Amino acid sequence: MMQELSPTQSRFYKKWSLQRQKKWKFLLLHGSLPWTLFGVIFIVNHRILRGEILGLGKIAYIILASAVVGLLFPGYYRFKQNEKRFAGLLREEKDLTEGIRLLSRDKVLIHENLTLTCPDDQSLVVRNNLFWLEEDQPTANQCIECIQELQNEVGKLLVNNEFKALVTNRKIKLELCNNQKRLLYTKEIDS
Repeated sequence: MMQELSPTQSRFYKKWSLQRQKKWKFLLLHGSLPWTLFGVIFIVNHRILRGEILGLGKIAYIILASAVVGLLFPGYYRFKQNEKRFAGLLREEKDLTEGIRLLSRDKVLIHENLTLTCPDDQSLVVRNNLFWLEEDQPTANQCIECIQELQNEVGKLLVNNEFKALVTNRKIKLELCNNQKRLLYTKEIDS
């Protein structure tokens, strides 16, 4: 299912697309460094404070072992988790972009609870697929509230550059329909 990225997902997407290029730096900062600090704290708390004298070799071994363990397990695991999440977001972004290209070519796009159509080069019609109020004849205030939700959904799509380019210089007509597809309310907005 195509959906736009939330602000949190968008921040992660931008940040991770840069961080993933520096894999070793990420592994060192998020794996080795914290575990090395853990190794040092372990040495100080459990050995030196008890009065044990550790040789330089044993201290180096504990620090090196903790760095390697941190690099291999938590650092690598976190990197792989971020990669999996990034791949999913990348797939969603590509699906949405492809859907918008289909809208410009085929003139119809079904996205979440919206059906978007381009009847001509000057307009875009956005209609809800499901009506979320139980009443068949909602009040004017309920219709205005629902149409505002449609407008918010269009605003979320405007984050996508392909969609923004498509709707430039077009009138956007929002149509609110009940579940029997009877038109309840319309509103025109500028892109």
